[in-house]
Parts: sequence; structure tokens; C-alpha cells
Amino acid sequence: MDKSSKECDELVLEINNKSYIKKAVFVYDANKIFIGKYEGVKAAERVFKINHSTIKKYAHINGVYNGYIFSYERLKD
Repeated sequence: MDKSSKECDELVLEINNKSYIKKAVFVYDANKIFIGKYEGVKAAERVFKINHSTIKKYAHINGVYNGYIFSYERLKD
């Protein structure tokens, strides 16, 4: 693939222009009971008063932090 092509430049520009798109964050309690869906990590940070980097870390692994499970996807029952 030619990374100096016009198509590649256009793709990079499109990606950069859409960097505002947020990943939804699903929050559950430690028993996997659904609490809520938040527009992004920053929204969850404001509600739960937990640093956004911590939320991102636990959302990647679906781990329990401070009694909450953060996830980028709905958990299966």
C-alpha cells in the first residue's frame, strides 16, 4: 500500500475529523447488574468520580474496580 497516496491522506483526514466520536461505557455492579450506559469515559468519570484512565483500563478487561464493572460492550447474562 502506498502511504503517500491521495486516498491514504484522505483516510487519515477523515479519521482525524471523527476523533470526537466517543465509545459508550456500560457500567454494572460487582454482581453484573446493569447500572447504566454512558456516552463516554468522561461522562462515567463525572458520575462515579473515578479517574478516566482507571475507567478505560478496567473497561478493556471488564474487571471490577471499587464495586463497579466498566465495559465497552454489553455483558452477556
